Amino acid sequence: MAVSSVSATVTILASAVVGAFTGTLCSVMRTVIGEIERSRLDWLSTDTLSSLSLIVLTSALLSGLSAFLVFTFAPEAKGSGISEVEGCLEEVRSARWWRIIPVKLVGSICAISSSMVLGQGGPSAQIGASTGQMIHDSLRLHDKGVQHTLMVSGTAAGMASAFNAPMSGIMFVVAEEMLPDFHYTFVSFKAVIIATITATIITRLLQGNHPILLTTALDEAPFSAIPVLSILGMISGVMGVIFNHVIMITRQAFVLIHRNEPLSYLFIIACIGAGAGALLVIFPAIVLNGSALMIDLTHEAFPLTTLVIWFLLRFVTTLICFGSGVPGGMMMPALALGGLLGCIVDTVCPAELSAGSAVLCLTGMAAFFSATVRAPLTGVFLVLEMTHDYNLFLPSLITTMSAVFVAQAMGGRPIDRWLLQQTEALEQIVNEKVKK
Repeated sequence: MAVSSVSATVTILASAVVGAFTGTLCSVMRTVIGEIERSRLDWLSTDTLSSLSLIVLTSALLSGLSAFLVFTFAPEAKGSGISEVEGCLEEVRSARWWRIIPVKLVGSICAISSSMVLGQGGPSAQIGASTGQMIHDSLRLHDKGVQHTLMVSGTAAGMASAFNAPMSGIMFVVAEEMLPDFHYTFVSFKAVIIATITATIITRLLQGNHPILLTTALDEAPFSAIPVLSILGMISGVMGVIFNHVIMITRQAFVLIHRNEPLSYLFIIACIGAGAGALLVIFPAIVLNGSALMIDLTHEAFPLTTLVIWFLLRFVTTLICFGSGVPGGMMMPALALGGLLGCIVDTVCPAELSAGSAVLCLTGMAAFFSATVRAPLTGVFLVLEMTHDYNLFLPSLITTMSAVFVAQAMGGRPIDRWLLQQTEALEQIVNEKVKK
């Protein structure tokens, strides 16, 4: 579905507007989440029973409000949102931007701020795609090709804004995750780049130009580390496939338990939020999106037992939080799981073969992400742009390709495609149960 030559200039200009709006909205979301999290963490410093109780209560209220907004006003704003974007591009899901944008924005702020294990990547991508639909409708273009291009451009802009990673956003939609939905023309390709540029400029003006993960400068990995990097990739591939399968089971279980009944749904989500708040008090390493934990892992060494416990518990908390269906992504939580895997491998491998704890942590992030999302180049560029350290390029390529080969050999499927198919199936099952 190509963009007509007559509308090429309009499409390029509109994509710039989409990027600017997306960058602004995603920056607002990131800023508000950061302020709420800082305020709640300040309560911990007082170490009083009332402060700790307040954290648990606000977590329950924030998560409950998020669930209420989604259930009442925009069910398509649940979860990450990337699968919904793919459904809109394939014209099997609706794109009601006037509902999705405010609900996804406020709902994601509430859910992520409640300390649940969720990230901003997926919500930012859906907000960007919905912004593309909004600009298309506002300009009354009435052109399916332009509509498609602006939605894809907004998705790339959202990814870029969430991680301050323009190349990752472009690769995500043009070459990997959304390749089946991307209708390539020179105009559409330029539109994606323009939207990503404007989103990144706005984000850096509002948020500053600094890497998401502040790590020390890393040395280039020695060739002797190639076997360990390959093994890390293979382990990540296996764990990524397992993670995807358990995510699908968890998500289905949640839907079948609450059966779209409002009080049941709100009660379950509020309890999960309260649990996340309690864990923030007693065991903070296994909640939140994991970015702070990754910074700690790249700066200091931890015992093997500690790393294994963190990985197992974060695996469970990620499943519960993301599987619950509240607005929030799993990209950063998946990156955190990969980072823990990398540190575990570094701890058990011989010192003369290791590329260093920080290198294995960061390349493990890329590998696990690639195994779950099935986007190796996006995983590599995400890690490079999140750290601003390009010595990671070759090691990350080794781990991600090893992970993807193993995931494919095991019959693993990209998580967002799978989620889209499951959403349609679950809606049909729930509707049939309600009718009975």
